[in-house]
Amino acid sequence: VADSELADLNDAVAAVRRDVEATMGDDAVVIEIPWGSEPADACVYVAGVTPMATGVVTHPGESLDQLIVRLADTVQDCIVESRRYRGQAWPRCPIHPSANHPLSPRSIEGHSQWVCPVLGDSIAAVGMLPASGSG
Repeated sequence: VADSELADLNDAVAAVRRDVEATMGDDAVVIEIPWGSEPADACVYVAGVTPMATGVVTHPGESLDQLIVRLADTVQDCIVESRRYRGQAWPRCPIHPSANHPLSPRSIEGHSQWVCPVLGDSIAAVGMLPASGSG
């Protein structure tokens, strides 16, 4: 594994983990990088709920923002599909809180962003969601 791939994966995990912790708490989702994995990958699972981990593997030539978006999308899927959080939008769109729809991770001009899927407005960079206590 190239050092740059592992560094990008560490950065992606840190960004997505910050958003999960800010909106759901420290123990809601586990995102790990298994030591010595080839190629570099991250395992994602909802703590205490998901029986198996979902993997996100780095791709040669993939930009950091693309990797962050893919990891955020995978974490979002794990949360929404888990028994523990089924039916909850994560992260919830602050523009339309009563609509119960999640923000969508997108790469916009080389930056990973959480975007309202209805209006297309960028809400926050991935990794910069404000603390809310729950998703």
